[in-house]
Amino acid sequence: MTSRRTRTGAEPMRAHKPAINQAAILLALGAMFVAPVASAQVIVPNVNAVNHAGGGLNSTTRQFERTYQAVIPASELLAITFPNNVINGIAWRSYFGGGLWPALDINWANFDIYLSHSPANVGPLVSNVFADHEGADLTLVRGGAFTITAGSYAAGNGVGNPAGAWAPYIDFTTPFTYLGGNLTLTVRHDGNDGGTAQFVDENTASPFGAGNWSHYASTAQPGSYSATTSNANRNGILVTNFRVVPGPATLALLGLGGLVAFRRRR
Repeated sequence: MTSRRTRTGAEPMRAHKPAINQAAILLALGAMFVAPVASAQVIVPNVNAVNHAGGGLNSTTRQFERTYQAVIPASELLAITFPNNVINGIAWRSYFGGGLWPALDINWANFDIYLSHSPANVGPLVSNVFADHEGADLTLVRGGAFTITAGSYAAGNGVGNPAGAWAPYIDFTTPFTYLGGNLTLTVRHDGNDGGTAQFVDENTASPFGAGNWSHYASTAQPGSYSATTSNANRNGILVTNFRVVPGPATLALLGLGGLVAFRRRR
């Protein structure tokens, strides 16, 4: 049986919908997820977003092992809201009198950072037991070996002046989703191999009100890297820069939106 042909002998044109190029869709979606994700800085205490706080503490940079902990009130974290509510990095900066540091790369065998929501009804640090301020969602956001490259900490600019640049962010391997409430930051390290430390910008004026302070385990307490209790209290807190990005749910919505736009363009 022969097919119908036109007078010219050619097959008649058939109307059809253009096939969706699945490879192109996958490439488009892939590009969305590998493209840089917009991030924001949330600096606590909020009052020190620009200017130096006026104090300094070197617990998080010491050549000796330390555990440092602080509880950050929810009132300081109001800028972290959905969809930008995933914390994936942290940074500090030199105190007002600090010089450029370090002169050479320095290393830690273990530099561990934990985040968690503070347990219910626990606001300020009510105990010298670290675990008392860590919630059920305690997360090791980064751990293991860590290096600070030479010159990472810029010099301070003096009391009352805009602070120097932030040190590079410490990237998290496990981002933390912030859902509101007080946030507990715990840093544990076993001391650097460089023999020096940097004083980090610290607000020492009880910025969150009476009873809100940080604490740490020092060399006076053996095993400070794995200590369960602190032996030193602070009236203030390190000025801390949290890097916040959209969560997975937001990225998925962006991907679906891109897919719809792609289909419409077809």
